[in-house]
Parts: sequence; structure tokens; C-alpha cells
Amino acid sequence: MDQTISQLVFIAGDIYSSLGPGYNEVIYHRAFEVALRLSGINYESEVITPVFYKGHNIGHGRVDIKLSNIIIELKAINTLNNDAIIQTKNYMNHYNIPTGLIVNFGQSKTGLGIILISNGILHDFVNGNFIPRNEINV
Repeated sequence: MDQTISQLVFIAGDIYSSLGPGYNEVIYHRAFEVALRLSGINYESEVITPVFYKGHNIGHGRVDIKLSNIIIELKAINTLNNDAIIQTKNYMNHYNIPTGLIVNFGQSKTGLGIILISNGILHDFVNGNFIPRNEINV
């Protein structure tokens, strides 16, 4: 596992251990920013991402946290679905970044949920390791 990914997983785990489930996404986002600053990791937050159709700007998305080589999407929902994966992949494509990390703080029954998207392949974080998900590629 890449050192930066390891740091991000540690940060997510530390936040979840400290705060637990039940807060809205903004609380976890702010905690993640604090942890990134304390770790000396450079990042951008709430990055506005324009959406174009036939050369016309028709709106925008917003990346939660962008590192130079990783898109991080934070969630606080009961169960991650494909929408979160597709959203993250869209941001990765827009910025030509091959790695995305989706962190879900809202899974009270199963604990912290983390998905890594690396070069188009999904990996679930299970028992301290990222396991490739065979049935879904994005």
C-alpha cells in the first residue's frame, strides 16, 4: 500500500475512533482537514469542478479533498452505493488523477467504510488490507 494511502487510511481510522458515527459529512470533512494539516500533507478542499457539455459550462461539481495525486470523497451515509464511486471516478477523470479514495464515516453497524479506486479497479478495505473487487470495474 502506498505511503500516502496508508496515512489517509490511518487518518480516517483515527477520526472514526475519536468521533464515531452519527455526525454529518461536514464534521468529518473538517476533522480530515485538521488531520491533513497536522500531518503536513498539502491539499485543496471543496475544489470547484466545472462540467461542460458541447463547450458550454452547464454547472459544477465539488471535490471534497484533492491532493496532487489522489481525489478524496468523504461520505456519512448508511451504505456506500455506486453513485459515490461514479462521482469520484468523474473527478479523477476530470483532473487526470489515477487514484481515488472514498471514506464513509456513516456505517455504524460495520464501522468505517473505505474504497480505493486505483487505475480503474475498485478495492475494499477489509481487515487492514485493500482487496480488489472483481465484480465492478469503473
